[in-house]
Amino acid sequence: MAAAAAAPDHADQAGFQSSVQPFIAKTCFGCHSAKVQSAGLNLERYASADSVALDRAHWELILDKLRSGQMPPPGMPRPVASELAVVTKWISSELDREDLAVKPDPGHITARRLNRTEYDNSVRDLLGVDFQPAADFPPDDSGYGFDNIGDVLSMSPSLMEKYVSAAEKIARAALYGPPPLKPTLVKHEPWYVDFDTKPGVKTDYDLTGLSLPSALHVMHTFPVEGDYDIAGLLRGTRPAGSEPLQVAFWIDGKQVSELSYPIPPTGEVSGQRKQFRTHVAAGEHWLSASFLRIYEGLPVAFHGPNPSKLPPPAARGGGRGGRGGRGGRGAPAAPGPGGAAPVQITAATAALPGAAGGGRAAAPVVAEQGGAAPVQITTTATAALPGAAAGGPVAAEQGGATPIQTAAPLTAASPDLAGGGRAVSPAAAPAAARGPRADAAPSNNDELASAGGAAVGFFVSNLEIIGPYNQVTGPSDQSRKKIFVCTEETPACAKKIVTTLAGRVYRRPATRQEVDQLTGVVEMVRQQGDSFREGLCLAIQRTLISPNFLFRIEQDRKPAAAPTSRPAAPTARPVSDYELATRLSYFLWSSTPDDELLRLAAEPRLRRPAELKAQVQRMLKDPKSMALVEDFGGQWLQFRGLESHEPERKKFQQYTEYTKMSIGKETELFLEYLMREDRPITDLIDAKYTFLNQRLAEFYGIPGVQGAEFRKVDLTGTNRQGVLTQASVLTMSSYSNRTSPVLRGKWVLDNILNTPPPAKPAGVPDLDETAVGVSASLREQLQSHRANAVCASCHSRMDPLGFALENYDAVGQWRDKDGKFLIDASGQLPDGRNFVGAKGLADILMSNPNAFAKAMTEKMLIYALGRGLESYDRPAVNQIVAGLAANQYRFSSLVLGIVDSVPFEERRAVPRTSAVAEVIKKQK
Repeated sequence: MAAAAAAPDHADQAGFQSSVQPFIAKTCFGCHSAKVQSAGLNLERYASADSVALDRAHWELILDKLRSGQMPPPGMPRPVASELAVVTKWISSELDREDLAVKPDPGHITARRLNRTEYDNSVRDLLGVDFQPAADFPPDDSGYGFDNIGDVLSMSPSLMEKYVSAAEKIARAALYGPPPLKPTLVKHEPWYVDFDTKPGVKTDYDLTGLSLPSALHVMHTFPVEGDYDIAGLLRGTRPAGSEPLQVAFWIDGKQVSELSYPIPPTGEVSGQRKQFRTHVAAGEHWLSASFLRIYEGLPVAFHGPNPSKLPPPAARGGGRGGRGGRGGRGAPAAPGPGGAAPVQITAATAALPGAAGGGRAAAPVVAEQGGAAPVQITTTATAALPGAAAGGPVAAEQGGATPIQTAAPLTAASPDLAGGGRAVSPAAAPAAARGPRADAAPSNNDELASAGGAAVGFFVSNLEIIGPYNQVTGPSDQSRKKIFVCTEETPACAKKIVTTLAGRVYRRPATRQEVDQLTGVVEMVRQQGDSFREGLCLAIQRTLISPNFLFRIEQDRKPAAAPTSRPAAPTARPVSDYELATRLSYFLWSSTPDDELLRLAAEPRLRRPAELKAQVQRMLKDPKSMALVEDFGGQWLQFRGLESHEPERKKFQQYTEYTKMSIGKETELFLEYLMREDRPITDLIDAKYTFLNQRLAEFYGIPGVQGAEFRKVDLTGTNRQGVLTQASVLTMSSYSNRTSPVLRGKWVLDNILNTPPPAKPAGVPDLDETAVGVSASLREQLQSHRANAVCASCHSRMDPLGFALENYDAVGQWRDKDGKFLIDASGQLPDGRNFVGAKGLADILMSNPNAFAKAMTEKMLIYALGRGLESYDRPAVNQIVAGLAANQYRFSSLVLGIVDSVPFEERRAVPRTSAVAEVIKKQK
């Protein structure tokens, strides 16, 4: 920004003729002249300083190529450093001068529809309803890396039908509470289980068992508050003579029960099923079943801690070793009220935090039981994922008995599923054997082998949730408070209720006509003989299907209607205080404005600089600001994609469902800490701290972390720092079976520097993956790949960045070799700078923190505005980055800079009719 302020108000022709033109002639004309126009670029036509304004795009490209060292290309003589510095400074100063001359233009923002997250959050905050009604909506399209971009959020007839159906469910839930549900059973199973059957025992391990492979972790959505039976089914063997297994059950990391499973003389524990009942609030919860003190209670021959006090068995038990045989077919489902038993429906567990609800299968499955009437079962491909409607809407009823609800995966046809067996992906099926790994080393310890084999040859094969029982009925206190601002069943009270609700739903005061229409709906229902509450129900439904709720519509107005300290351009208008409140709330909360924002907009005081700053700080401290972490951070850093990314489980056996949950949580907690503590955004690059639980600490090889709780951990002395070495990022920037320096380099260019490389040219051959780690190292393979001149220009930028992270495998664990080849994590940038490993890469990035600050500013500004950036947004970006640098790159400085910018506080003036027409057009 200082450079921009010092820039002259006219082009520097003298500097161009004395320094720039001779440099370009000497350095660039060999490839970019009138005769040889490589890449279609003729630099001979740039004869004056005014060419910067006339062809800015090419001059920006020239500056980028010179600064990064990509030009002159490898093999050509490098320019003198002092001459290069003079030229790049001149070009940069001219571009800054042009930015100062740009007229303020806030740009055009399409009246955009609420995406699924915004819809759910808005309904929750407006009416106290939190059953995620948008889970059944079609997925939102993305643009510029985010799913809140107005130009891609289309409206289809099927989505409109979903809105109408959801509005009725929401209104009735808010006024009457959830409908009574009959008990159903949902069964979660491990996606993949593979454990070591060596007979040795450990003394230093996770006593809770939560981080061990034998535990089962799932995310489950409880449809209503009430009592639920939770049952665990075991499979496998335990050495005969062992004391009973103690299985702990956890909800949201808190132990709620401990059940004892005896070890029979055979050692076979398959089929043992025990359950308990507990009260659970509605919504998504993390459920776990683990073995407590798993290496205790073993026969004396195992030399484990606290050995068994039971007498040794008379004879060695049978069974089938770690596989648990085929005998563990489960127990009958627990009967519900009146003796009716819920039908068992099996769900493969994916346990991904924040996953969206799964889509419906193409056709229903018809089943019969004991000659009874056919039962229709709707198969859901991903219903076991968090956010899926496990125990959702009733599919069908069988003669008035318990209704059936399903969460059955597409691969549920596995023969083992008939008796509580396994569910695996097609790719993982051959490797998903229960018990011994194919490559497990045989034991040479005859004493232990004769004592019963492996100490840990069992796991939780099923976690069943049955309910609800004793369902909590009626509307929630939160819903009552939000709706009933008065309690008299009179026309005056009806008007007061709908006036308040409509103002909050529409995010601005309802007009007299809107209030009269809604009051008329209430009165019409009452005249037809229905209740006052039924009238309110219909009125609420009407507000929820209004474009004023479903779309964020901004109207044109005169400047005087919303005064601002910044003079607006003739073609720009400041948004109203209500529209500013809406922009703020959906930026920071992905939800509707709260009462305080609406009150300040009404006064109006929200736009006052001191008040606006205070509100931003308040909103960042509010728990709802986790939406900024999950929705902006999750899409920008791409860890939200963990829910659908599946590394090869046989190759990466440490990557369990619990690991997947943990690596996503690490990055979430890191970003939340950055926001809550107002840390410098550069911590994303070089922070020597992170947040770990025992599972993830063991995964990283960091000692001294015990327990399932996440805590801040000092990374000094380790090979990790910042998000670039977090497993979420490393996993998402890899293939399912191997690392990719190209993908990781591209990830750094795109997300950390916001300079994405062009798409891969057509006809370029793919890498020979069969040779990687076998006949040649990955670096050697890529060097051969870069021999193609078409590939070399991009790969010279991407590959060195990716190779810096090559010591981390495809799921983020440290390694020294790739196959039989030692890893070389060194790299050289096109400008000649050398570095080694992740720390060297971080040092390179931190040498120019403004480059990262600019990239993050652009990403967050896109998310805040809901549109892509244009050339006229450059002055705003530069101003925000300058403010960041002046405030030690604090997170709040970035957010406040965006909120105080021209594109956020203003809008391009358009006729009032155009905004309405735009919404109508999107609805067609």
